[in-house]
Amino acid sequence: MLKTTAGRRAGFVLLVVVATAAAYAPALQGGFVWDDDVHIVANETLQAEGGLARIWLDPRANTQYYPLVFTTFWIERALWGLEPAGYHALNVLLHVANALLLWRLLAGLSLPGARLAALLFALHPVHVESVAWIMERKNLLSGMFYLLSALAFLRFRPLGEARRLGPQRLYWLALLLFVCALLSKSVTASLPAAILLAIYWKTGRVEGRDVVLVLPFFVLGIAAGLNTAWLEKSAVGAAGADWSFSPIERVLIAGRALCFYPAKLLWPEPLIFTYPRWTIDASAASQYLYPAAVAGVLALLWSARGRIGRGPLVAALFFAGTLVPALGFVDVYPMRFSFVADHFQYLASLGVLVPLAAGAAELAATIDARAGRWPLRLYRAAVGLVIVTLAVQTNLQSRIYRNQETLWRDTLAKNPASWMAHNNLGHLHGQRGDHERAAHHFRHTTELKPDYTVAAVNLGEALVRLGRHEEAVPHLEQALERTPDQDNAHYVLWVAYSHLGRWDEAMTHLRSGGAQQWGFDTQLEAARVLVRAGRLRDALTPLSRAARLRPDDATVAFERGNVHLALGEPEQAIRAYRLAMALHGEWAVAHARLGNAFERLGDPARAEHHYAEAVRLDPALEVPRQRLEALREQQGAGASGARGG
Repeated sequence: MLKTTAGRRAGFVLLVVVATAAAYAPALQGGFVWDDDVHIVANETLQAEGGLARIWLDPRANTQYYPLVFTTFWIERALWGLEPAGYHALNVLLHVANALLLWRLLAGLSLPGARLAALLFALHPVHVESVAWIMERKNLLSGMFYLLSALAFLRFRPLGEARRLGPQRLYWLALLLFVCALLSKSVTASLPAAILLAIYWKTGRVEGRDVVLVLPFFVLGIAAGLNTAWLEKSAVGAAGADWSFSPIERVLIAGRALCFYPAKLLWPEPLIFTYPRWTIDASAASQYLYPAAVAGVLALLWSARGRIGRGPLVAALFFAGTLVPALGFVDVYPMRFSFVADHFQYLASLGVLVPLAAGAAELAATIDARAGRWPLRLYRAAVGLVIVTLAVQTNLQSRIYRNQETLWRDTLAKNPASWMAHNNLGHLHGQRGDHERAAHHFRHTTELKPDYTVAAVNLGEALVRLGRHEEAVPHLEQALERTPDQDNAHYVLWVAYSHLGRWDEAMTHLRSGGAQQWGFDTQLEAARVLVRAGRLRDALTPLSRAARLRPDDATVAFERGNVHLALGEPEQAIRAYRLAMALHGEWAVAHARLGNAFERLGDPARAEHHYAEAVRLDPALEVPRQRLEALREQQGAGASGARGG
């Protein structure tokens, strides 16, 4: 019997592993998508010396303080670099582990349908966003520690034995695992509330001792949540008009979200990376139906708990409570694009999937007892069909994460009003040099989101690259009217006005505060444009800024010397060329220019010396050779005249 039980368990584990791997096979071939480029590809903490220490010790080293997640990325970066297959494989393995942990947790609670619940969780397509999107490792890793912590705690405090506690080490293990969950994603702060709900479900009451036991969990969870909320505003940027909602409007958002999520679990079609963002109107009576429906369901489950049991009420409270951080009461950056996202309900989905599985198991037992073998086989076939259907949909949904273009095109096919998808597609086309298509998507972005000034700048830049400078100017000027500190807008306008020959307007943007934020290469290029245009005195401004950005760059000093020489200021030119050589070392062209400067200054001896050095370092230089010969001829002629006199 023991061998049979062990064999069935091993068979079920194998089924979960194989089925999940097959469902997510396309994800294993996927690349890096949105945010992966910032948090993995271009993340300095994953490869710089001391990066691992910064991940743990500096809360702002990354935009979110989830050091365990970034530690896994740090290890992977060392193991397989930027090969995305490794990152995807670990995500799938973590999801498999979570499904199996859920099975063991539910089995330990003697809940019927534990295996079905694990399969539903493993194969439900609503979780594709959490698994196929590498950056959502946060959900997977935090979910694993969340479930492990729950397992440890419920072994310490068995629900069937209210007065007997297990070994103290289990409590401390549960607390440690909970800290690991919080260090992976702070939404797991809901675990202590979930534990109290489980105790209430099994015993019908929560004792003071239970509250004391979970109190440290609550304190740690609140601290982690407050830290995340602070980082969302200060580091991620969840602040401004897109998050300015009244308390009533936030209740309306939460009510609709609490209706949206279970509907997606019951009918996962369509699944969209960025869902349409609802228009919230506190004056519209229809919008109050959502929170009213949520309150009505909770009230109904409370009143019926004596007849149908406490399970449905506990499941509903678990679902809503686990979703609280994503319901709009706390400002999070994704709310800029949509109030809902599939990955928000990774753990919360258990509040729907587990009761469905338990109900299905009880129905199977009833059919078996009353209807006989054939109805039971038909029922099992129907359940199997549901599982296969979910797996197939998960497989299809995983394919949209192949790369950024497939992701954004799928998003636009299902949500044509997604301004974010248009903007990101524009960037992709721009990186490929297809500025016509880039401009097309940026134009759509500005139409869908007129207050998003970055899109207006992107559109202006695409038009400038297409040579349509006159057309670009209004978009850029409007962007600066809304957001005066857009340094990139100043730069693109500088380029546009320069090409149009409207130098006074170009110089306005060059002298602006925004232009001071331009990078080194941009400042240097601006100086060269001004030199080619004959605006020599103006070219000194960007050259000075470039020198401040890189004081040890010899090129800047050399260019500055050229400008002073062209302006007829040989003394300033000499200082600049000498600095260039001090930074660069022996430099033939710099010697040649120094020779020119000394010659203009009326110092032929020094001019001859530098011309000679230029020819020695680079015999192919023709001009300094000619000047050297000319100076020596002049000296020879002068000497002959002196002897003849």
